Amino acid sequence: MENQFAYHVTLAEFLPSILAKGLLATPHPSAGGEPVIFVEPDQAEAEIYADVNTVTLRFPVDGFGCTDDGECVVDGPVLPENLDVFVSGAWVPLLKHLA
Repeated sequence: MENQFAYHVTLAEFLPSILAKGLLATPHPSAGGEPVIFVEPDQAEAEIYADVNTVTLRFPVDGFGCTDDGECVVDGPVLPENLDVFVSGAWVPLLKHLA
Protein backbone atom coordinates (compact mmCIF):
# COMPACT_ATOMS: atom_id res chain seq x y z
CA MET A 1 0.00 0.00 0.00
CA GLU A 2 1.24 3.49 -0.86
CA ASN A 3 2.02 5.95 1.91
CA GLN A 4 -0.76 8.43 2.51
CA PHE A 5 0.32 11.96 3.30
CA ALA A 6 -1.33 15.00 4.81
CA TYR A 7 -0.28 18.42 3.53
CA HIS A 8 -0.23 21.59 5.62
CA VAL A 9 0.75 25.14 4.68
CA THR A 10 2.29 27.35 7.36
CA LEU A 11 4.30 30.54 7.61
CA ALA A 12 8.00 29.98 6.96
CA GLU A 13 8.82 31.96 10.11
CA PHE A 14 7.22 29.16 12.18
CA LEU A 15 9.73 26.52 11.02
CA PRO A 16 12.19 27.00 13.92
CA SER A 17 9.35 26.50 16.42
CA ILE A 18 8.07 23.46 14.49
CA LEU A 19 11.60 22.06 14.50
CA ALA A 20 11.74 22.49 18.29
CA LYS A 21 8.22 21.37 19.26
CA GLY A 22 6.71 19.63 16.23
CA LEU A 23 3.61 20.68 14.34
CA LEU A 24 1.11 21.30 17.11
CA ALA A 25 -2.65 20.91 17.11
CA THR A 26 -4.78 23.80 18.31
CA PRO A 27 -8.37 23.75 19.61
CA HIS A 28 -10.92 24.82 17.03
CA PRO A 29 -14.68 25.41 17.36
CA SER A 30 -15.53 23.49 14.18
CA ALA A 31 -13.83 20.43 15.68
CA GLY A 32 -15.93 20.65 18.84
CA GLY A 33 -13.15 22.56 20.58
CA GLU A 34 -10.75 19.63 20.14
CA PRO A 35 -7.13 20.32 19.18
CA VAL A 36 -6.55 19.55 15.49
CA ILE A 37 -4.21 20.31 12.61
CA PHE A 38 -5.97 21.41 9.42
CA VAL A 39 -4.65 19.51 6.41
CA GLU A 40 -5.39 18.66 2.81
CA PRO A 41 -5.19 15.19 1.28
CA ASP A 42 -3.09 16.37 -1.67
CA GLN A 43 -0.42 18.93 -2.32
CA ALA A 44 -2.32 20.92 -4.95
CA GLU A 45 -5.25 21.51 -2.60
CA ALA A 46 -2.93 22.61 0.21
CA GLU A 47 -1.03 25.03 -1.99
CA ILE A 48 -4.21 27.02 -2.61
CA TYR A 49 -3.30 28.55 0.78
CA ALA A 50 0.37 29.16 -0.11
CA ASP A 51 2.04 32.50 -0.78
CA VAL A 52 5.58 33.91 -0.75
CA ASN A 53 5.71 33.81 3.08
CA THR A 54 4.64 30.19 3.48
CA VAL A 55 6.00 26.67 3.11
CA THR A 56 4.19 23.43 2.44
CA LEU A 57 4.76 20.55 4.84
CA ARG A 58 3.80 16.90 4.45
CA PHE A 59 3.74 13.98 6.82
CA PRO A 60 2.50 10.38 6.73
CA VAL A 61 -0.96 9.66 8.12
CA ASP A 62 -3.19 6.63 8.53
CA GLY A 63 -6.28 8.66 7.65
CA PHE A 64 -8.12 11.93 8.14
CA GLY A 65 -10.88 13.23 10.34
CA CYS A 66 -13.40 15.90 9.40
CA THR A 67 -14.67 18.95 11.22
CA ASP A 68 -18.35 19.86 11.41
CA ASP A 69 -17.88 22.03 8.32
CA GLY A 70 -16.10 19.32 6.28
CA GLU A 71 -12.46 20.36 6.65
CA CYS A 72 -9.83 17.59 6.83
CA VAL A 73 -7.99 17.38 10.14
CA VAL A 74 -5.52 15.16 11.99
CA ASP A 75 -4.44 14.93 15.61
CA GLY A 76 -1.10 16.30 16.68
CA PRO A 77 1.58 16.87 17.44
CA VAL A 78 3.53 15.72 14.41
CA LEU A 79 7.16 15.17 15.38
CA PRO A 80 9.80 17.11 13.40
CA GLU A 81 11.44 13.89 12.18
CA ASN A 82 8.16 12.97 10.44
CA LEU A 83 7.89 16.25 8.50
CA ASP A 84 9.06 17.04 4.98
CA VAL A 85 9.16 20.55 3.52
CA PHE A 86 8.71 21.37 -0.19
CA VAL A 87 11.78 23.34 -1.30
CA SER A 88 12.75 24.23 -4.88
CA GLY A 89 10.39 21.65 -6.33
CA ALA A 90 11.44 18.72 -4.12
CA TRP A 91 10.49 17.22 -0.76
CA VAL A 92 13.27 17.52 1.84
CA PRO A 93 13.18 16.22 5.42
CA LEU A 94 12.62 19.21 7.73
CA LEU A 95 15.56 18.14 9.91
CA LYS A 96 17.88 18.26 6.89
CA HIS A 97 16.43 21.53 5.58
CA LEU A 98 17.04 23.37 8.83
CA ALA A 99 20.36 21.67 9.71
